[in-house]
Amino acid sequence: MRIAAALVLLGSLLHAEPPPPIHLAVSRDGRILAHKEMTLDATAQILRWKSREYPLASLYLIEAEDTSLIWAADYDSRMRGYELLAHGEILDRATRLFRSAVKFKDPALARRLFDLALENGLDAKTAEKNRKKLRALEAKSPKPSKRAPEVHAEANKLASIQADLLFVRTARELEANPEVGLRMLRDLLVLAPRHEKAGAALVARAPKEFALGGPRAWLDWQLDIEGRGAKLGANDTFVMRQSRKYWRKDLIGIETGPVLIVTPVRDTRVLGRTLGCCRLLTDLLEELFGDYPRRRKKFDPLRIFLYGSRDEYKQQSRAARPKEDAKFLERTAGHYSPEEGISRLFWEISRDAEARTVGTAVHELTHHWLADANPAYSRSEGRRSTRCPGFWIVEGFAKFLEEGVYDIDNRTCSLFDRRAASLDTIASMNGSEKLIPWTMLYEGTSVTFWALPKENDIRVRRRWHLGSEILSTTQLWYEQSAATCQFLYHADGGKHRKALVAFVVNHYTNQRKKMSTQQAFGMTPEELGKRVEQFAVAVAKGWEPPEG
Repeated sequence: MRIAAALVLLGSLLHAEPPPPIHLAVSRDGRILAHKEMTLDATAQILRWKSREYPLASLYLIEAEDTSLIWAADYDSRMRGYELLAHGEILDRATRLFRSAVKFKDPALARRLFDLALENGLDAKTAEKNRKKLRALEAKSPKPSKRAPEVHAEANKLASIQADLLFVRTARELEANPEVGLRMLRDLLVLAPRHEKAGAALVARAPKEFALGGPRAWLDWQLDIEGRGAKLGANDTFVMRQSRKYWRKDLIGIETGPVLIVTPVRDTRVLGRTLGCCRLLTDLLEELFGDYPRRRKKFDPLRIFLYGSRDEYKQQSRAARPKEDAKFLERTAGHYSPEEGISRLFWEISRDAEARTVGTAVHELTHHWLADANPAYSRSEGRRSTRCPGFWIVEGFAKFLEEGVYDIDNRTCSLFDRRAASLDTIASMNGSEKLIPWTMLYEGTSVTFWALPKENDIRVRRRWHLGSEILSTTQLWYEQSAATCQFLYHADGGKHRKALVAFVVNHYTNQRKKMSTQQAFGMTPEELGKRVEQFAVAVAKGWEPPEG
């Protein structure tokens, strides 16, 4: 979870006692301000030093004389401030030791310290001055004096400055705010895996036995899973027993809200972000359909099987559904099986693994939730939509939600992204004859969808992607359908939003007479399609929905 360190400031400002004396601040241009006479104007949100004023927004952090934090805009700003503090300390020491290396006639050490000072921000004037001294020393090739080893010993300590500085702050935070302290501790261990004090601090806080590994595994689990409101599921449930029997024995189950992920994957960052996104999505769906009378109050957990590789995904999917089209599985990154009530997806090591896994989870979980958890209709009612017109809403609504911006750290989401692929595609193809005819799209059934050509033969140049992409007609169905949802949700001040949600309910409950765009949205298929194209072009030119 992103730590809003601004709350630390607010707590200090609202507290009856004044904050401790300020002695250090780091600005966003890299300057380190150190002076005991600095004062904080809480009302104006300004740091004052002599006659100068620094808006808090221009600062990474402000520390008290005892190194306790007074201000940081957020966790990332705070860590960047500590990094700059370390650079400043390294620069000061390296510059001082450089003078000693020159004095004690050690050109190799002087070169090393000069380069280190340059890396940490040595100013041009001092750099030129020291460069001349270094060249003069190297030209003489002198024999180092007996005092040179002392400078070597001091120089070797420079490598640990950043980790040691961070540990002082981490140790303080572990006592004052363990949630923040643990996150800092993990970042410290990434920076310096063998830092003895940090390792000891972790061991002291980790349980003696943790089912999924040692202290570091516990730390990752604590931050990425428990910190996102998820927990380890029970081992003795029917789902877990059957999964371990027919899949593999090392599975774990993780629960968050209505979602249960069963997986052998141990990468807690991927799991945590997937779980966090699933929780945001289910909360959002509950809100979107919250005006309907609740036709069902309880339902089984929405099961997601997260496989460790594409091969395992295909193998297990075929084992569960022997008649599944192998080519279909090859093309997909996940799918929802309504017969089993299971969503399947996979994770594997790749550059975009996390983004792809999270996006697929949102898409498939949308299908899953609408079929098995939507309170607007019962489970049996929600399975009446076979061959119902308006099938575009099924994939379109799922892709529309997939294109949302999910801020998992701050637990917020926005359903508008001007870089959404569907809008990008339609804006690029505005007026193209290669678009699926809008009437065909809006009046089509699942049979229409499955009969579409699957060959990639439609070249599209997107605004937000380099080069071009080749799509199939089937993929265009997704793009046009999602762009329609984008339009209905955002355009015209959101006046079509309730009608969009009602259209989802009507389709899933097989209300065939309510599936025409004229009745649902007051537009013919051609009119609606034209409005969608115009909306996509407007977004490409910079249109955004009004705030609020």
